[in-house]
Amino acid sequence: IDTRDERKAGEQKRLAPIYDVFHAIHSKCSQLYTPPASTVVDESLHSFRGRCPFRVDMPNKPDKYGIETVALCDAKTAYRINFFFRLS
Repeated sequence: IDTRDERKAGEQKRLAPIYDVFHAIHSKCSQLYTPPASTVVDESLHSFRGRCPFRVDMPNKPDKYGIETVALCDAKTAYRINFFFRLS
């Protein structure tokens, strides 16, 4: 997909503004590292109060608003092997 307008029309419309950066980081993380047998799933809430269509509200957390990510990490080094935004 070459242009932002094409991404907005497609499946990645919610991530269109940051898709190029996200895709570059995501591909390098999985390309440069071979995961060991000890991997874990990590869910994180990154504090963010701006306007975003996939911002989540969690009143029981210290940071009540933010962007939630789910990542597959190496248990020993905490290296993010694969990750995505939760678009709920």
